[in-house]
Amino acid sequence: MAKFISFLLLIIFSVVVVFFTKEIQMVLHWIAQAHDILLNKLTLLIHGGQTAKLIQLSLSLILIPLILALIPAFIYWLFKRRMLPDYLAVVWAIWFVLVAIVSYR
Repeated sequence: MAKFISFLLLIIFSVVVVFFTKEIQMVLHWIAQAHDILLNKLTLLIHGGQTAKLIQLSLSLILIPLILALIPAFIYWLFKRRMLPDYLAVVWAIWFVLVAIVSYR
């Protein structure tokens, strides 16, 4: 039964993505812009050569998913008054999306 539900959700989400492609592109663009803004701010804070660049890129890849995952966690907390049970799963999902965006550019 769980496999059927997963397959059904895959079909539903695929149809939703087809209908809202422009909006999804806009959200992905905002995530890329947030990454660029944070990277520019970290460049001002952390000076140096290759090591500084590595630290800047790593911090921007860590902080953006943590910050963006706070949005659904806060909404969940407003309704349930407890922490989001799969917060780290949301962080990982956003991290994978961010890595795909950054590596694509």
